[in-house]
Parts: sequence; C-alpha cells; structure tokens
Amino acid sequence: MITIAHLTNSSLSPMGDALVRRGFAVHEAVSISEITYLCEHYSIDVVIIAHGVETLGHIQGKQITLHLKAQATVADVVWELTNLFPGRISMTVQ
Repeated sequence: MITIAHLTNSSLSPMGDALVRRGFAVHEAVSISEITYLCEHYSIDVVIIAHGVETLGHIQGKQITLHLKAQATVADVVWELTNLFPGRISMTVQ
C-alpha cells in the first residue's frame, strides 16, 4: 500500500477521500509543520501538494513530491502514482 501525506487547504479534501476509496493510505495536513511531522514519524511514500498551497521548498527535495495543477483529477494522480511505484499498486475496476 502506498502511503500519502496530502498537503491541502482544507481537511477532508475530495482528493484525499477519493484516494482513500482507491486503496491508498492518506494522511491529510493543512500546514507544512504537520507534513514534516508525518514524514518524520510515519513511512510516507509521497507528499501530494494541492494546487494553491505554498510550501516554500521545505518538503521538496527531501521527499517524493507531486505538486498538483488546478485541473488535476484523481485519475491523473493515480496514473502518476502507478508510474512512480510500479508493481505496488493494484488497479481494480470501480
């Protein structure tokens, strides 16, 4: 299972919820300090940064990071994760 730390503007984001429904473990955070804590205390595979969230570069370079564009869909994110972690994601028809 891929474990994601999702930096977003609001907790309980639709993207995070959709990724959970597709079988990913998602920890949502609304601040960089929360993301830092998650990365230090959990086995986080990738940090996903929602569109419009400023990171000031604290996370990038230390962790695999996806910075989403405004038009990014769940299908786009799943496609990226499938390419980043081949063989670790089982695709099911929903």
